[in-house]
Amino acid sequence: MPAPAAPAVAHELPHGVHPAPTSFWRKYIFSTDHKVIGKQYLFYSLFMLIIGGFLAGLVRWQLAWPGKPIGFMGKLMPEGMPGGQMLPEFYNSLFTMHATIMIFFAIMPISGPSSSREVRRNPAGRPTRLSRRFNPEGRHSGSFRS
Repeated sequence: MPAPAAPAVAHELPHGVHPAPTSFWRKYIFSTDHKVIGKQYLFYSLFMLIIGGFLAGLVRWQLAWPGKPIGFMGKLMPEGMPGGQMLPEFYNSLFTMHATIMIFFAIMPISGPSSSREVRRNPAGRPTRLSRRFNPEGRHSGSFRS
């Protein structure tokens, strides 16, 4: 009977030795580093804030000048804004999409992982703690105290 194989162990580099450089796609797009993932959440949220702000601008335009055409929007969205003039159904869908984008794609991602420990540095000499129960920073950030 053959001897059992040794379990696979992740190779750790000695202190002061840097890993081999990786490509942009590997490092920033398909990253597994928690700090890079936190930054991805942050930039995605900022991008969605811009889109939600644009939709809010269209809603405010309609409230400020009802029925006044917006020239470039007639070409971008001819079904909802024929000739640049906003239809009532399009206004309702615009308002709903603005709220959905701002809540679920801008505010929730920016308030979660991007603003927590994923992007904050760990002070020197302090161990990283996994559980909120044992983490002094995380224990007070939640609504339930353990």
